Amino acid sequence: MTDQFYPISLNKLLKRILRELDSEDEILGLPKQLFVNPNNFENLKIQRFGKTLSTPYGVAAGPHTQLAQNIVSSWLFGARYIELKTIQTLDELEVSKPCIDMQDEGYNCEWSQELKINNSISEYQNAWIIIHVLNHYFGWDKSPDTIFNMSVGYDLRGIMQENVQDFFAKMKDSSAELEEKKQQIRSLYPAIDEIDIPVQLSNNITLSTMHGCPAHEIEEIATYLIEKKKLHTIVKLNPTLLGTENLRGILNDKMGWPVQVPDIAFEHDLKYPDALSIIKNLKNSAQKTGVHFGLKLTNTLEVKNQKAVFDAKEEMMYLSGRALHPISINVAAKLQTEFNGRLDVSFSAGIDAFNIADVLNCGIQPITVSSDLLKPGGYSRMAQYAENIQQYLKENKLDKIAAISENNNARHLENLQAYAKKVLTNNAYKYHIFEQKNIKTERELGMFDCTAAPCVDTCPTTQNIPEYLHFAAQGEFQKSFEVILRNNAFPQTLGLVCEHSCQSKCTRINYDNPVQIREIKNFVSQQGNSDMLNVPKANGLNIAIIGAGPAGLSAAYFLALEGFKVEVFESEDSAGGLVHKAIPSFRMPNNALYEDIARIENLGVQIHYNSPVDQELFNQLKADYNYVYVAIGAQNMKALKIPGSNTNMVFDALKFLSDFKKNTVINQGDNVIIIGGGNTAMDVARAAKKLQNGKGEVRVVYRRSLAQMPADAEEIHDAKAEGVRFLNLLSPLEIIERNEGMILRCDPMQLSEKRGSDGRLTVISKNEDPIDLKATAIIPAIGQDVKLPFFDENLAKLQKDSKLLRSGNVFHGGDVRHGAASIVQAVGDGQNMAKEIIKIAELEHHFSFAKEDKKISDQEHLNKRAKRVYGEADHKNITTAEQIMEEASRCLSCDDYCNICVGVCPNRANFNYTVNPQTFNLSKVQVNDGKAILVPDIPFEIKQKQQILNIADFCNECGNCTTFCPTAGEPYKDKPHVYLTKESYTDNTEGYFLEKLNKEYLLSYKNGDQSYSLTETENSYLFFSDLLKVYFNKDNFSVKSITLKDKTEQTISLVKAAEMRFILEGAKALMGL
Repeated sequence: MTDQFYPISLNKLLKRILRELDSEDEILGLPKQLFVNPNNFENLKIQRFGKTLSTPYGVAAGPHTQLAQNIVSSWLFGARYIELKTIQTLDELEVSKPCIDMQDEGYNCEWSQELKINNSISEYQNAWIIIHVLNHYFGWDKSPDTIFNMSVGYDLRGIMQENVQDFFAKMKDSSAELEEKKQQIRSLYPAIDEIDIPVQLSNNITLSTMHGCPAHEIEEIATYLIEKKKLHTIVKLNPTLLGTENLRGILNDKMGWPVQVPDIAFEHDLKYPDALSIIKNLKNSAQKTGVHFGLKLTNTLEVKNQKAVFDAKEEMMYLSGRALHPISINVAAKLQTEFNGRLDVSFSAGIDAFNIADVLNCGIQPITVSSDLLKPGGYSRMAQYAENIQQYLKENKLDKIAAISENNNARHLENLQAYAKKVLTNNAYKYHIFEQKNIKTERELGMFDCTAAPCVDTCPTTQNIPEYLHFAAQGEFQKSFEVILRNNAFPQTLGLVCEHSCQSKCTRINYDNPVQIREIKNFVSQQGNSDMLNVPKANGLNIAIIGAGPAGLSAAYFLALEGFKVEVFESEDSAGGLVHKAIPSFRMPNNALYEDIARIENLGVQIHYNSPVDQELFNQLKADYNYVYVAIGAQNMKALKIPGSNTNMVFDALKFLSDFKKNTVINQGDNVIIIGGGNTAMDVARAAKKLQNGKGEVRVVYRRSLAQMPADAEEIHDAKAEGVRFLNLLSPLEIIERNEGMILRCDPMQLSEKRGSDGRLTVISKNEDPIDLKATAIIPAIGQDVKLPFFDENLAKLQKDSKLLRSGNVFHGGDVRHGAASIVQAVGDGQNMAKEIIKIAELEHHFSFAKEDKKISDQEHLNKRAKRVYGEADHKNITTAEQIMEEASRCLSCDDYCNICVGVCPNRANFNYTVNPQTFNLSKVQVNDGKAILVPDIPFEIKQKQQILNIADFCNECGNCTTFCPTAGEPYKDKPHVYLTKESYTDNTEGYFLEKLNKEYLLSYKNGDQSYSLTETENSYLFFSDLLKVYFNKDNFSVKSITLKDKTEQTISLVKAAEMRFILEGAKALMGL
């Protein structure tokens, strides 16, 4: 595979577009239903350079304006101001790859176009023709009302070179080239001669200059473009015009972004006084010449490369997206204030559907976008731009966008100044320490069958979340509850206190905000009943479970459902373990846990309370039961091993929480310190704060940063809201007793540049004087240990190797196996252990259920993914059935449909195709004595209809699909690479190429020195490799005949043939064959 583009001809591209329109009602995988019909948005028209634009927005010079199909895709969703990818005389540059990271705020390390200038011209001409053809095809306006805006860089010497001058000439007059191209497609679209396609592609330009370009040269270039080329000229300025103090004050201090803008970014960029001088001079020059002059705000912001995504040799990366928005808006406000609102300003920085109308209201137009379109939804996100602008006009009783843009400099300036202040307090543009938008999971990405919901992948109970949300959205709460009970023994408990890692992997976070999954589960669990849980016929096997906590009772639930006789031995007088003893009632009322336990007991599970298991009883259980499952929880706090920690004013966290829950705890005084950063520490802090009744202070001391705290973000937020203070990067050294109380002496810490095994940055001492903190009580909550009341040599071995599940008939799980873990991890581990026991018993578990057909069409999936719909951010506000249904309906059903890699690719290089799921009972070829013998191989199975291939000709390996793919993989690397032309296939070392030979289809594949082919004939498939030739039956892919080419004794797999069988289907769909 290569990172070089191989653009296809106008004929091939238009042929595919028209074919997909006629057969699929889509273009390049984009649904026609979502296209922005300008006839429905007549009130959005504006004027620019003496021409009409049918919408006031477009796409910025960048990845969306490089290839013809990118420009066309933008146009289909309303982009009418097309800032073409910047060209420069040096048109054979090597661009570091990956070059884009849009995980949250945007970063890139790309520059100008990745095509030679003559190829760029051809792509722009192709896009220009196709836009006019489609406008005619759809019967929209007489003219597409679209402007192509040239973008050139980066110095005067380069602009004067022959290839750039040729670019100017062709953009001014492409009559010869357009006529030749029209001839290519005349048979494909005979009505081409009815369409008036202007030979001038552009009469306007945006000047983009290099960082460090001297002020006088910027002015010289712009003057040349205005006076010599007579072009309407826009000069793009950098965000550094805001100044060092103001820019860093906004970016780092007010908005909290942890990125570093180096001093050099300010030193080599244009200075503000020079900018003012240039603007004044160019305004005068343009006025004299009779052309338009304006500013484009802003360029990206140069920051230090701190992302593992980019090559380490890239010292700098360039910031865009929501982090840049408040900076660039304030640059606009600063300049407009200087010129009394009389500047013509276009804008691109963090624009999306929810702020575009606000920016237009500041008199800024047109507006262009890039970062937003690189996120899931891709080009189709722009459809919502038009809708939201129109809604803004309606709400403000304006009949058209021109009513905003009419000359009213004072009003525009006033709006801009107000908006510039407003964005500085808007959470939408702030860095949120606990909201890292990353839905990638540990699931592998293969060539096929990649659709799965990341919420399910990350849930320890493998709960079928999309299915129960689907039923909840329909108001079928009983059905929803039944789905929950398939994999979850503690639905009501987890509906309240689950750490809900599923929500941090909800695909919605890349659109708006995650679905409130836990709150929906909580509501559904209160509505449903478990009458359908029938006690099955006994299977004759019994099991003793030691520990009635979440892990033990979860296993008991699933084993009872499979007919085991289950007895649980619990040392306490109640079940639930630490969930019952230690979770405060302000987080979870006991009745939720009691109902879950009662449901388990109703299945016939017998719990022996006050039955601690000592050595004698343990030995007896091993002898009397078929299986023993040790599921004792971590109920002993880790000791704080510092001098002075044995004082009677240092309290055990679990005992404190237990006493608090029983209302027997004493007030710890008015100055309580909790040491630790997990959920237990948060529970202790909040409980201590409640005991003070507002008359004291509770502080949490943690040796790492706030962002590194393992506690749930929600728990930290609630603790802060209740007045708990957080003192981070302090490592306790010793406790010193004083007459008036205690002193906790701490060593100030700092983050190092090294990462630990958990991926977090390690901390090191700052080597400063220690900090003394006064305290009336200190409660360490730094982790918990498991202490077994009996010894078993084999069990001890199991504890040393967490991969081992059992020894003989003794299993271990939960905290015994993993160490102290969350409640949902314990519940999930109990389920997994039950499955393992059922497997060992040679029984078949019934945890898997046929997937419910939600009857959602691909079109509906695409429509839903095109629109951002924020849900209620605070789960506490979702209380009614109607609210639950509305929130559940936001689920994107990722278990049924993904296509994220298709949507986020600006080049349309990832292609979705459909196959019929099938299973082939493959054989492998055993070569003995020069003869081929077929022996059974593992079945080759394609389970899903939706599959993905990569169009290698269109892929430049930017890496954007990797960022958003909900697997651990990289679609542009892991999916089959299919080439569209013989030339591109020949130039590269790996990939597939499809040819039609009369009535046969030949799929070729090569990977270095290896080569294969698969030919589809009317009745069979013929597979060639360097080792053999195989004929397969067409219906079931069974082997018809084999001819050996290499008779050496060996075993030859036929998996490659089966893979190529399905890739051939995808390639045919791509080619329209």
